[in-house]
Amino acid sequence: MLIKIKMIELIPTQSIYKPNIFFDIDGIVADTRRELSKYCSEKLGLKISSRKLEKTKLSEIVGIPKDKCRKLITDFYLTRQETFETMPGAKYALQKLSKKYNINLISGRPIWSEEPTVRWVEKKLSGLISRVFFSRAHDIETPGYRRTKGEICREFYGEFLVDDDSVYSLECANRGTNVLYFHGDKEIIHPKIIKVLSWQEIMEYGMGRIK
Repeated sequence: MLIKIKMIELIPTQSIYKPNIFFDIDGIVADTRRELSKYCSEKLGLKISSRKLEKTKLSEIVGIPKDKCRKLITDFYLTRQETFETMPGAKYALQKLSKKYNINLISGRPIWSEEPTVRWVEKKLSGLISRVFFSRAHDIETPGYRRTKGEICREFYGEFLVDDDSVYSLECANRGTNVLYFHGDKEIIHPKIIKVLSWQEIMEYGMGRIK
């Protein structure tokens, strides 16, 4: 496995005949919110639905300061990250899409999360993922390399990105990358952004772009 500053290659030889597509990890490929819901129930005694976690920041739901919420999230990833399941329909769709594209994952997870992230990918999506990119967008404590998702997608000629964050979606679209805004809770009007509600829609969009 070849490790570089900004990406980890899981399939060393990329097909030059396949375009690159990008997927956010949390809430897109990994069913993070379902596991976070369970974690909050165990640690805080709160029943929080996965859907509510999509729409509202955790600090606002639990009513604790942001620094304590950040510690809670850190502990969550440290103890539960490798137990996440894939999102319903994700693996099947990625198997289909991998026949026509190089599949890349892209995440803002911090540097300490990179190795367990790769272990999770190799365990759950073995042979499907070409590269894992870390923008380190949320790693405010570690100095060094940072790139936006839009910069990474543009640099590697991303055909499209699938993300559930309106800010990242707009940033990528404004840099010229097509975006599938997955289960997004905000209305975004942009010629390069399409809202999708399922992995079936993602698969149909991707397979329809290349005949």
